[in-house]
Amino acid sequence: MKYFELDNYKLIDSGLGRKLEEISGFRVIRPCPQAIWFPSVAKEEWNKAEAICHRKKDGGGTWEYKLNDKKKELEKLFFEQKILNKNLKLKLKFTNFGHCGVFFEHIQVWQTITEKIQDHNAKKLKILNLFAYTGGLSCALALMGHSVDHIDSARGVLDWGMENQQLNNLKDGTINWIHEDAHRFVKKMEKKGTTYDGIIADPPSWGHGAKKEKWIYDEQIAVFSESCVRILKKDSSFLFLSGHTHGIQSGCLRNLLLPYKMFGQIDSGDLNIMHQDGKRTLPSGIYSFAHSFK
Repeated sequence: MKYFELDNYKLIDSGLGRKLEEISGFRVIRPCPQAIWFPSVAKEEWNKAEAICHRKKDGGGTWEYKLNDKKKELEKLFFEQKILNKNLKLKLKFTNFGHCGVFFEHIQVWQTITEKIQDHNAKKLKILNLFAYTGGLSCALALMGHSVDHIDSARGVLDWGMENQQLNNLKDGTINWIHEDAHRFVKKMEKKGTTYDGIIADPPSWGHGAKKEKWIYDEQIAVFSESCVRILKKDSSFLFLSGHTHGIQSGCLRNLLLPYKMFGQIDSGDLNIMHQDGKRTLPSGIYSFAHSFK
């Protein structure tokens, strides 16, 4: 997947389980378990961080602010990125888990999917976005004129996504915000005979659905993917799968989708974030993008 330079984000450095980032001009340190190497930039650069997230063993965390007024600044922060020729604006909220509402490795996904759609389809598409989080990609697709069903089992991130819809001046109804377990929703659509031009899914390693349905990635991804394929239009459609589960490599997702002959092409690889030195990447997941665009 082609790497796209981000407009308002820099990965300054990483190492020893942390990453030093500049997000919309605000310098933060967040946990990064995969950064098993030593940091590369001087300690003085790390000391310039205005806020630091400290994770706890129980999975939670706390933020430490260098100055009291910095917390207020952080609460007003937005992230802006140009996707194709559209300006996307997203509300940032720094949670106790160290998340902020945007997974920056996904922006290359947003760019790739929107470019592929533009290159091969001029028409309005009906797209299903599963495990869809705070709606960055849903808003980007809606800005391009596509119809999006946005599914997530966490009510809080759906509310956050609706804030992002308003920020981007998207009319009500352009995105359908649905509080539901992803796999349960897909099965419902199959029963109804509903089909989509494209499906995007970014499942977690484990989790629970809206009604406490249990999700374990490596145990359920095969059946889940098969269900998704059943509700795709057969003539020209796409399926984008990603993953962040330890031990599962991109070739695994490619093998998962190869049996489906409806796809003319399957691209697989790693999701990465490039450090500002241009020499190192931060591994952040895997993907497989299968499509039958003509």
